[in-house]
Amino acid sequence: MTIILTVAIGLISILMFRFASGTLEFGKLNIVSFSFYLILLQVYAGCFLVTCGFNKHYTLSYLVDKGSIEVTNSFIWVLMLLLPLTMLAMYRIFKFDPKKEYNSYLNKEIAEKDDRVIFWLLVLVVICQLCCLLFLVIKIGYVPFTKLFHHEIDFNFGLERSRIQKIYILKSSQLTNLIVKFGIPLVSYITAAYAAVNRKFSWILLAGVTFLMGITVKTMDFSKSPLAFYFLVFVFILIYARKGGIKRRYIIIFGCLMFALLMFYYRVEGYSGKFTDIYNGILGRTLFTQYGTLIYHFDMFPDTFDFLGGRSLYPTILKIIGMDPTLHLRSAKLVMAFYGIEKVYDGTAGVMNTVFLGEAYANWGPIGAYLSIIWVGIYVAAFFMIFCRIKKTPVSIALFAFFTFTIGSMMQSGFVDFIYSSSMIITIFIGVVLLYYREILNKISGIVKKKK
Repeated sequence: MTIILTVAIGLISILMFRFASGTLEFGKLNIVSFSFYLILLQVYAGCFLVTCGFNKHYTLSYLVDKGSIEVTNSFIWVLMLLLPLTMLAMYRIFKFDPKKEYNSYLNKEIAEKDDRVIFWLLVLVVICQLCCLLFLVIKIGYVPFTKLFHHEIDFNFGLERSRIQKIYILKSSQLTNLIVKFGIPLVSYITAAYAAVNRKFSWILLAGVTFLMGITVKTMDFSKSPLAFYFLVFVFILIYARKGGIKRRYIIIFGCLMFALLMFYYRVEGYSGKFTDIYNGILGRTLFTQYGTLIYHFDMFPDTFDFLGGRSLYPTILKIIGMDPTLHLRSAKLVMAFYGIEKVYDGTAGVMNTVFLGEAYANWGPIGAYLSIIWVGIYVAAFFMIFCRIKKTPVSIALFAFFTFTIGSMMQSGFVDFIYSSSMIITIFIGVVLLYYREILNKISGIVKKKK
């Protein structure tokens, strides 16, 4: 009976997400459909497989209470139905037809295909970023990407990853993240969008330089998936830039190439198992790990630890609402400390991320989990509607692609990112300035003239 219910909810959810996204076609992926596919693969697939008896994944062996699986599944069922329902309610309020407006966006003419002001501004930014990147590489002592092809026998990727993650520019993690880890990929997306739209040599050259810089950044700490997801954003750029999206077969080819890339990473970093093993390697990581970590949250709270009561909010927010910022504690870190002690001790792991539902539950219990679904539904729907309706330029295309990936990944990292995210705020600010700098300058000019 449980299997039938799981299948029925899955089918209804697919239908609802189809309406909420406008289309589930691979060649027309958007912010809603991409989020759906991530949840389907990384959470719902595990729920379905465990319900069918595939319960030998290592994450399930550490549970304190096996009944946590059933509790988690019930929340996942609600997630799959309430999330698209919230989006559809938002569309009704703002009179937004997702299918019609998204197709209209894909076929919309692109304005401002070339902008020399933005070009030279980005050149200056890239020069600054390149200097910072070279500084980090010098501090590391080698170009991390090269170690994937040639490294010593006793080279420990896990420990080296931990060491590299502690290397900063001017001893500031915020500055390093802003300029290099966050800034370089964002600039590479913008330059790529301009190059794809106008195909001018100057933009293609700049895009090529930033692309190589982006690859260096995404392979800097030897993490397996960032490089694949970095490439994925460029696919989103092509989808949004080309009229009618791209052909499905290109997405399938891209998926196969990224699977091969991940296989290469696993082999290089010492994985010796079979890639067809459903419980280990790439398949196990995709189908069970996020799901198992979500169960940990329902298994741990409130029986082993009391609900965190908002302590996972960033210290800045804790201070604003009158809580001690030193009490900040992400639930994913606490879960790792409890269920993954060996990896914490050897320095190769620090957190166990899962779908946003887990962190919301760990902080505010069942009510918090249900409300988080509604909040995220509103959040995703708002971004989808805004980008479908604003003017279509290379900058807006790049930002749409960036937010499509970022919001999808935020769903797999925690709920507090949907409440406050400095990177999202900075990106929105940069986007508004680049999109409307002419209007802003004209406004400022008008105010100055009036004062005179």
